[in-house]
Amino acid sequence: MLIKHVIRDMLLNKEKGAIVHITYICTNTGYKGLSMYATTKGVLEPFSKTVAREWGEVRIGSNCVTPCFMEQG
Repeated sequence: MLIKHVIRDMLLNKEKGAIVHITYICTNTGYKGLSMYATTKGVLEPFSKTVAREWGEVRIGSNCVTPCFMEQG
């Protein structure tokens, strides 16, 4: 996974920063025909939380962003 190289480089360069994972709304709601996609995206949230807890002490954060559509009023 790419994240191991990113964290390694941050540690070697003594940099702090954030890793942002892009998830999808189907992981929480479910849509027909997207079972495999939802599964792969669904593991990102707990993975991101774990990364944040493991590397937060050295000021490397990890978060998820879930882009979606919103109705205008």
